[in-house]
Order: sequence, then C-alpha cells, then structure tokens
Amino acid sequence: VSAGLQCNRVFAPKVKTAVGLGSGIAAYQKHLGVPTRDTAKLLYGAKGRVIFDKLVALNPKFGVFIYEPGIIQRITPFLAFIRKNNLAQFTPSEVYQRFSDELGTRTVYRGMALNKEEHIGVLASGMESKFIGEIRSRPTDGGWLARRVLGNDVTSLLRERRSANNLFSNPFMSVTDVSMIAAAVAGSYKRTWNNLYIYEMEIPEVKIVTLTKDEGKLFSYEFAPSGMLKIKDKNGESLGNYRFDDPAVESFIFYDIPASAIKNAWEIPEAAIPGWGDSTQN
Repeated sequence: VSAGLQCNRVFAPKVKTAVGLGSGIAAYQKHLGVPTRDTAKLLYGAKGRVIFDKLVALNPKFGVFIYEPGIIQRITPFLAFIRKNNLAQFTPSEVYQRFSDELGTRTVYRGMALNKEEHIGVLASGMESKFIGEIRSRPTDGGWLARRVLGNDVTSLLRERRSANNLFSNPFMSVTDVSMIAAAVAGSYKRTWNNLYIYEMEIPEVKIVTLTKDEGKLFSYEFAPSGMLKIKDKNGESLGNYRFDDPAVESFIFYDIPASAIKNAWEIPEAAIPGWGDSTQN
C-alpha cells in the first residue's frame, strides 16, 4: 500500500488462476442474446457495427467479443494480435486467454466500507457490481432491468459510473492504481457500524477499461473532469495530489471481480483513514 497509509494486513495471497471469458460476457448473452450487428450498434453506436464486422470476418464466433468492453477499447491491437499469430481458427476463449497473457496484469486497489461478515464474503466470493445485487433483489422484474441497463450505450454507463450516478444500476466497478486514493474515497462511506478495507488485486489488463488519450474510445480524456484530487490526513496535512485526468486515478472493471484476483487485504484504523477533496484548478 501507499507509504504513509497505516493499516493492518488481514489476508494472504491466493494462487492466480486462468482468466476465462468471464461472467460479464455470459450476462450479456443471457439478457441480450446472440450478438449481432444491431446489438453492436446498440452498445457502441455506428462504429460498433464496423467493429462487429471486423470480428466476424475473422471468425463468426468472434462476435461475442462485443460483450467485453476491455476488448473493444483495445480492438485495433486485438485484431492485429489475432492476425499476427494466426489465431482466427481458435476458440474465443483461447484467443482471449492468449491476448490476456500478451497484455499481462495490473495491480489495482479498491476500498470498501464493510462489516466483518461482508469482508469475509468478499474474500470467499469476490466482488460484484451493485448492478448484480440489484438484479438479484428483483425476482419479478430483474430480467427487464438487466436488459434495459445492459442495452445502454457502454460509454454512457462509464460516464455515469465516473460521476457516481445510478450506482445501483451500473455494471462497472471503480478501481485505482493508488491505494491512498482507494482508502480516501471509500473512507467517506464508512460508518460507525462497519470497517474500511483496502483490497489489492491483480487484474488482467484486458479486463480494465482505463482512461485513454484516444478520443471516441470507451473512456477517453474528453470524459475526464478537470482539476485535482487532494488527499489529506486527519490533521489536514497533504498526502498527495492527483489530476483527475491521470489514468492512475480511476479505471473500471465490468460486472465482477473473482476472489482469485485478490492478492492482499488490509483494514484501515479509524484514525488513519485519509480524507479527500477536489479543486477545479488545473
């Protein structure tokens, strides 16, 4: 964790497992059906159809990749990787795993205000977007809500998540490269009846939708607010300033995070929880 962040380690690393296509793709398939050109347009606008056509031209089964935002953000290098390595006849799962191996992993952090039982549940089962819990809690109209949310333009969902709007119906989760940011932001949700935990995770890069300079991509600088994120300790002393348009500040993971991705976890004592504020100054 970041230097200066007092914490108590409460978890030991797990053995890394294979990536797999992921439950997010399965959710899209369940609620939106077999991917088509029209589905691609629904999710990504007119360019979605172009992307879909390029995928299925290589292999009709590759249309499923429109259901993986991390792939779509990296579609140009992904298509080049398939061609370069002659992978057009491989299964989507095999191609996804090989591309994931090529990109490697990134260490990211997520802070959560939880009681002890909820924390144990995270270690055992991983993390779910609030969207999953919302669907599960609505047995009569959960399917309708899932189709309505997942049928949204993906960029719109990312912009909503960045601004913290409609969190209970958003399938993306926020992570950061900086543990101090995770502690400060999640600390604002802590109440007297729960604890603040910081989770260090090793996530395949392909699963992370991150801030990019490529305008028009899923999450580009055009969507980043100006100004600074300012982290301070309990005494008001600065612990670091970060530009909101710094890719290290916030990235997003679609749908869920498996327990096998969690490398470490720490509980942050009440007295050590940093605070945060923002400035519109560039």
